[in-house]
Amino acid sequence: MFLSRTAQMLRPRVPQRNGRPARARQPSHRGGVFLAVCPALVLCLSLTPLGGAAPAALAAVPPDDGGGSYHQEVTGVPGAPPAPDVTAASAALMDVSSGRVLYAKNGHVRRAPASLTKVATALVALEAGDLDSLVEVSAAAAGIGGSSIWLEAGEQQTLRDLLYGLMLRSGNDAAAAIAEHVGGTVDHFVYEMNRLAARVGAGDTHFRNPHGLPALGHYSSALDMALLAREGLLRSDFRELVSTRRYVMPWPGHPWDRAVYNENRLLWLYPGADGVKTGWTEEAGRCLIASATRDGWQLVAVVLHAPDMWADATELLDWGFSSFESRLVCRAGEEVAQVRVAGAAERWVPLATARDVRIALLAGGNEGFRVDPDVPPYVTSPVAEGETIGTLRVVVGGEALGNAPLVSLRPVAAGGLVGQFLQDVWVLLRNLFDRLLGAPGPSSVGRGP
Repeated sequence: MFLSRTAQMLRPRVPQRNGRPARARQPSHRGGVFLAVCPALVLCLSLTPLGGAAPAALAAVPPDDGGGSYHQEVTGVPGAPPAPDVTAASAALMDVSSGRVLYAKNGHVRRAPASLTKVATALVALEAGDLDSLVEVSAAAAGIGGSSIWLEAGEQQTLRDLLYGLMLRSGNDAAAAIAEHVGGTVDHFVYEMNRLAARVGAGDTHFRNPHGLPALGHYSSALDMALLAREGLLRSDFRELVSTRRYVMPWPGHPWDRAVYNENRLLWLYPGADGVKTGWTEEAGRCLIASATRDGWQLVAVVLHAPDMWADATELLDWGFSSFESRLVCRAGEEVAQVRVAGAAERWVPLATARDVRIALLAGGNEGFRVDPDVPPYVTSPVAEGETIGTLRVVVGGEALGNAPLVSLRPVAAGGLVGQFLQDVWVLLRNLFDRLLGAPGPSSVGRGP
């Protein structure tokens, strides 16, 4: 366990008064209360149906974004030791391999995510972009305010270099340049970010820009940010990106290069730390996604609106590593299921996970789990080696956790004209019988590259 002394070192100094933390100076409201409140009341009454709820756009961020006075919802694994009392208004701790939520505080509350937004930006760029392609920086991108890597209009950089500037130095200008290059327009790129969020199950997330500067209707939650970070941490290119401490990129027109340093100080201070992103705006407060790996077991912590974000993340990771243990469910490449290949000859393709699948269970406990392969009734040839065919689902206590793709362990060639004809007849007859019997067809599980 990481020493509590380090957590204290990471905790920023708070002004004291009579031995207690001093309260922040409050602005004066004399004479301005009536003028400020009345227009707000009129606006709310005009937009809220009688007897109904406020419109979704207004309800996107909770009334107490600082997490001070409204109901605090804390959830976790039954039987786990007491979790640390973090300062964050919202927080989550997740097992990366299985997606199991070990702890959540106001996990579904929608909040401004600040630069944590860039996790989704990086993921869309990694999925859709060519890292070696040249990006020409527009005047609009170069003029974005906030944190910057000092891009200039007309400057050219590779998408790879811009991603390091995005995730290490948190460049808003890099985010805009990436969005324009990969998406064609910023709006289309943001559309893809929202599609990504929907795909990973981040239902409390909606993006309006690629950088995280304040915007109406731009929000996420601690659990959603954990889901997005998990999606990235399962990719080797994303892991390499967010674990880099220092990166040097060209600076055209200058006698020196740009050197950007990762703003995640846990990479230097916390044992096993390997990602992922910091964030701050006045609206969002201090935000952090922090991951760490020990003995091949990776956890990710998210803290939003967290005055002591470094200490919060450290304490959550410490608690997770000490309260749970990692159990290997299956090794990469080990056969866990089979699927039939359509045709007269009875042929089967072995399936395995492409990565080790682990699950976090209570340390010293007796939690049971089961593994459910979800594969289609059959597939048609050709089948490529490594092709995704179905998923492996881990279930703990009736709760289905994150899925791991099942891939083919060997290829199956097409059978030529005669073989293809016989296969088509077999599929036709099989689908006919399935419809008569009400059995599911092969579309129940998708195939992918």
